[in-house]
Amino acid sequence: MEKITEELNREFTRLIERAHEISADVGTEIDLIFQEEDSELLNSVEIRKLIDKVINAIQRKLDSGDHKSQVVEQLSSLADELIKVRELNSRDLQVGNNPIEMVEHKGISPHPVKPTPTFHMREVALTEGFVRTKDIDLWDSNERIEIHLQQFAKKYGRKPSPQELLDIMFCHLKLDGVTEEDQFGIPALARSIAANGLRKYPILSFNGRLLDGNRRLAACYYILTSDEFTIEQKKRVEYILVWRLTEHSDEDDEQAIIVSLNFENDHKQEWPEYVKARKVHLEWESALALDPTAGSSRQLQIRRDISKKFALGSDVSVVTRYIRMVTSATEFEDYHIIEKRRDKYEVKHKAAQYFQYFDELTKGVSSGKLGYELGRNPTFKHLVFELLYAGKFKNWRQIRDLIYIMDNQVAIDALHEQAEIEITSVEKREEIQDNVDRAIALGKAKQAEQRQIGKNARIEVFVKWLLELPVGIFQDPNQISPANVKDLHDALKFVTDIMDRNSSTDSTYQ
Repeated sequence: MEKITEELNREFTRLIERAHEISADVGTEIDLIFQEEDSELLNSVEIRKLIDKVINAIQRKLDSGDHKSQVVEQLSSLADELIKVRELNSRDLQVGNNPIEMVEHKGISPHPVKPTPTFHMREVALTEGFVRTKDIDLWDSNERIEIHLQQFAKKYGRKPSPQELLDIMFCHLKLDGVTEEDQFGIPALARSIAANGLRKYPILSFNGRLLDGNRRLAACYYILTSDEFTIEQKKRVEYILVWRLTEHSDEDDEQAIIVSLNFENDHKQEWPEYVKARKVHLEWESALALDPTAGSSRQLQIRRDISKKFALGSDVSVVTRYIRMVTSATEFEDYHIIEKRRDKYEVKHKAAQYFQYFDELTKGVSSGKLGYELGRNPTFKHLVFELLYAGKFKNWRQIRDLIYIMDNQVAIDALHEQAEIEITSVEKREEIQDNVDRAIALGKAKQAEQRQIGKNARIEVFVKWLLELPVGIFQDPNQISPANVKDLHDALKFVTDIMDRNSSTDSTYQ
């Protein structure tokens, strides 16, 4: 490979010199194209793209008609040479490349994939078999991490090693401008693979270059290197089933696979969160039925087991949230079906439609939090259920603000009034939603006013308490520390400065 790269660089240098000899402006443009890329860091596909850029630049000059016939002929000849370099590059990189080794594993020997799969309207012959996971390298030209790869090359003057590629995918390698959040979702995918196996096989070129499955392969590496997974889970991904192109494959086959699997939607529709949460909640209820006296520590372990079973990770927060949401949704259904005598299935459809709202309705288990206060006030909770069933909230954010009106009877009465109004048109729905919004805003404004009153009351109490203190107490470090005396002095000086500024414009402060 190093020899090929050296030869290509020499060829590029010679072609640039030729371009300058033929036409100064063409040579300058080609110079700029090569300066944008570091040919030593390019793979075969990128080299062909680079050559195509140069050929296109030459073609534009030819199409402009500004050159003499001799120059046109020379430029055409140069373009032909570039095309030959492109073809040689493609052939040279194939020479000496051996197929990645497939092995017999779990009683399965390598065999042709039948029927022959079709990718982007093209039948592509493939072989299916097991490959040792650590024999496969991540694709170092994956478009998903193209910016990361270019940034790494610019910073270090080389391509990343296989381990550095993994660090990029795991978000362990820090690059300027890259956030610390998990960009590629590798841990979550790893947990899914550990629980379910590889449901979609990675696809390799004949010589082992990864064409599809970069994230899946990274997730397998994550399982092999993380303490989160058991020995048995690690063993299951030491060898993975892959599809590999045959020795008769060409670049068009590879391109068809890449386009088909990355540009074309497979139209898979995820289960709604309502359905997933119901499954989790059913598992939770079944576990408690088997262990009705389970204490808090045992219940935590049950949630961990459920989270692991449904590939939701070691953190139980999703399971806990699902249990809360389904419990609240069930209360919603019971209220409308049993108390209001509404159609069972219509109610269930409403619960599914507004399922995300139950997350907000159940947040907070301590005093002053919405979930806690709704539990203490079933009348208000049922009012919310009525408004939710009729679609009278604009969005789930309004649910979060309900905490501000629970002690405001005027705002509550306004909500009751809107709950009684029948929706007869889209315009009427929007009008009611606006009125609900105003009622919530009224509650928030009243609470803000009460907070303001509270500030004045606290200041009055503090001033009265401060003035009643004996003067000598401020001179005794055992009673009031010098640091607190200084802080009090700074605070009073701050108030004095405000008084001085205000007195110049407002006689009230004089």
